[in-house]
Amino acid sequence: MSVIFRLIGAVLTAYMLLIFVRILLTWFSTPDSGGKAVEVLHRITDPYLSWFHRFSFLRAGRLDFSPIAAVIVLVVVLNVVNTLSQYGRITVGIILALVAAAVGSAFFFVVGFFLLLTIVRAVSVFVGSSSIHPFWLTVDTIINPVLAQIQRLFFRNRTLTYRNGLVAGAATLAAVFFIGKLLLGGLVTLLSAIPF
Repeated sequence: MSVIFRLIGAVLTAYMLLIFVRILLTWFSTPDSGGKAVEVLHRITDPYLSWFHRFSFLRAGRLDFSPIAAVIVLVVVLNVVNTLSQYGRITVGIILALVAAAVGSAFFFVVGFFLLLTIVRAVSVFVGSSSIHPFWLTVDTIINPVLAQIQRLFFRNRTLTYRNGLVAGAATLAAVFFIGKLLLGGLVTLLSAIPF
C-alpha cells in the first residue's frame, strides 16, 4: 500500500512543479509566447487553477491569491499522502495540523511579503528617494490598502504622516508575523496530539 501512496505523492509533486512553472510564466511572459510546450502546460494546469480563480474572496484589488490557495490544497493533500505512505495511518488531528500548518504558511508568506515591501518603502522614504518613481508608485499601490487597514484598526481618529504610517505598519506586520508564528506552532502541536 505504501508503494501506491509513494506513487500518488510523486504524481502530486510533479503536478505541483507544473503549477509553479505555470505561475512563474504568468509573471514573465506574454499570453501568446512560449509555443506548444506552454500550450500543453496551460491545458494541464488551467482547469485546476481556474477552479480557485472563481472565488472572489481570493482576490484583493490587483492581487490574486487564488494560486496560493491552489498550492495550499496540493500541499495538504501531498502531506496527507506522505503521512499515509510513511505510517500507514493518519488521524483527524494530524490532518487538522497539516491544514493549519499549510494555511499558516501561506498567511505568513503574505504577511512577510507585505512586511518586506513596507520596510523597503520606509527605508526609501527615510533616505529621501523620489516617491514619483514608477517602482515606488507600484509598491505604494500594493501596500497602501494594508497600511490603511492598520491605521483604521489602531489609530482610528488620528491622522498619521506617511512616514509614521509606514513605521506603524511595519511594526504591526512584524508583530503579527512573529507572534502568529509562535501561536501557530502551539496550535499545530495541540492538533497533532488529538488521538483520533
